[in-house]
Amino acid sequence: MKIATICNMDDKGRIVIPSAIRKMMQMADSEVLEVESAGQDIRLRRCQPSAPDSEQIQTYLDILYSVVPCGAFVCSPKTVYASKGIHLPKGSAVPKELADYVVSGEQIVFNPEYPIFIRPQYKIPVTALFPIAGDSPAHPALALVLLAKYSQPLSDMELGSAKLVAATLAHQLN
Repeated sequence: MKIATICNMDDKGRIVIPSAIRKMMQMADSEVLEVESAGQDIRLRRCQPSAPDSEQIQTYLDILYSVVPCGAFVCSPKTVYASKGIHLPKGSAVPKELADYVVSGEQIVFNPEYPIFIRPQYKIPVTALFPIAGDSPAHPALALVLLAKYSQPLSDMELGSAKLVAATLAHQLN
């Protein structure tokens, strides 16, 4: 559906994006927009949140993998930024079921009786998710996600190591 409307600019150069458009576009408060002039047109476009430093994330995943040899990746609710121990290319989409957990910002150890799989072809279930604090539209919610090791649950020490890596990444990236 396409919506068009006429808006008045106030004396400070501001306009209000009509609520029908905000709802249709699923825009959140404080959303970051790019303003571009193109001849007689003015275009508004959503800015992509600044991507975290994938090389830095990869370094921490490498360290984690040397201690806990299981598949792991860091993602936003939509995109994978880096992975280790599983073929999950940067930019891969995150399944909706897992995205909801990333947005929740809660640490979760998943019940193996109700597995979540990152992809149908990967029969290795998600074991745990550790939030990497995201507190603004410019820094979206991120999470460190661990996959089961040899279809066995991870030990408390392994989960603790992952939690420490997630906390370190949160400190480094924010």
